[in-house]
Amino acid sequence: NKTALLAVLGDSAAPGVVTCNATYRVTLPNTNTLFISEYLEGSSSSKRYIEVFNPTCFPFDLGAESVAIWQISGGGDWAEGAGNAIGLSGVLAAGETFVVCDDRAASFSAVVFSAAKCNLLTDEFNFNGDDAIGLAVGGVLVDSVGEEGSDPGLGFDIGTTLRATKDHVLRRLPSIVTGETNWA
Repeated sequence: NKTALLAVLGDSAAPGVVTCNATYRVTLPNTNTLFISEYLEGSSSSKRYIEVFNPTCFPFDLGAESVAIWQISGGGDWAEGAGNAIGLSGVLAAGETFVVCDDRAASFSAVVFSAAKCNLLTDEFNFNGDDAIGLAVGGVLVDSVGEEGSDPGLGFDIGTTLRATKDHVLRRLPSIVTGETNWA
């Protein structure tokens, strides 16, 4: 259920801790790809970011693995989202995050968010609370906030929080260590 996947900011928990062994990626829980660990859609365009987490025990080459943020604007499908992709590059260390921010973030600074925390500033962020965001690895959707289909109005609901993707920070619960593409 969506309440278990994302929490409206209120607790300060970070993504789950991964325990690595010497020969394989993880011992428990087993996960082998990136996921969206945090999402901010704020009251202005300068307050937008997506944080991607590497839960594996190895560096992840974002460019070589064709990692991208997909965006669906006001209803549509993931094919549209792939057409509105923001490609990522660089190497994301094991257990680390990569933050993609709206390029107007430089004018915004707060305790929760500042441009200094951004790994990539882009003018290609076109999402607001009613737009689905996906994370793709190698052209395959591995995680999403929202879903394809009809425009949800002002935002997507999470549990009992109506329009939770509008003007909120969303953070994965610490117990979640994999992405989810089924919003329901």
